[in-house]
Amino acid sequence: MLTERQKSILYFIVDDFLDDGTPVSSQHLIDKYNMNISSATVRNEMAVLEKEGYITKAHTSSGRIPSRNGLKHYIKNISMKYDSKKSLKFEIDASLSDIEVLGQTIAHSFSEETQHLTYVTLTDGRAIIKGVYLTPISENLVLIILVMDSESVRKFTVEKEAHISDKEMEKVGVVLNNLLRERPVVDVMDILKYYHYLDDFRIKQFVTKLVHKIEQNISENNKIVAYSGLQFLLKDFQSEIETLETLYEDIEHARLPVVKTDDNPISVLFGHELREDYQTLSIITTDINQNGFEGQLMIIGPEMMRYKNVIKAVNAFRK
Repeated sequence: MLTERQKSILYFIVDDFLDDGTPVSSQHLIDKYNMNISSATVRNEMAVLEKEGYITKAHTSSGRIPSRNGLKHYIKNISMKYDSKKSLKFEIDASLSDIEVLGQTIAHSFSEETQHLTYVTLTDGRAIIKGVYLTPISENLVLIILVMDSESVRKFTVEKEAHISDKEMEKVGVVLNNLLRERPVVDVMDILKYYHYLDDFRIKQFVTKLVHKIEQNISENNKIVAYSGLQFLLKDFQSEIETLETLYEDIEHARLPVVKTDDNPISVLFGHELREDYQTLSIITTDINQNGFEGQLMIIGPEMMRYKNVIKAVNAFRK
């Protein structure tokens, strides 16, 4: 557990390093921030921060630079700090109902505000399920027919449990229709808690499997991807060709993974936490609930991006 003084020193180091990329010395901190303590005391506190893994020594200087753990601690702090006040105005037209236009609007607005590549996924959770029909097509395969309020019909298959008889399959179809008919697709996963009245554990398991398959199909078919700010990506990674090529390929083919956010409204991941090829990038992410659509916002930049500006924009958007 860091003391308040250690936290202050850590945040000063991160702020200064993000501003100019220069390792930070104890004397620099005292001079710039008018710290009323000796240089030896600051060095001792920096030694603790280094031992705890929050800062590290630069090879070419006596100064220190923030580690990834230090950056995460810093980002968590400023996320809470800027969450309590709206530091800038960031609004999206509430009348936008076209999911593709909305996604592109959010992506463009954020990339212009933060000067970083922005990647947005949105799912339309407003569509209503009108009916679910199950048809066994072999001993171990079931065809699911999903009818939506837009009169679109979706067909996909799921493996049939060997122990489920045709009569029980009919019962499962009735259960699914009772649970899902006239419900918005955004509620699909929530309905699982309502079928506790089923006595047979085998059927419960099969219903759970089917609902997950339906949710997956709905997400894939109702999801759009939008991005903006490729020019900033070129600027941020101009000397890292492999990272740039891999990231560009994944963006163009909508292969960026959805990030599982932690308990914080805003999360940060460093590249290697997504995949090994993303060694030097950082991703700030938050969930979106905008104009009836749900999804995720990802702001992608170098590991040493100006996090304050990004966090301010994200918090203003979330208000």
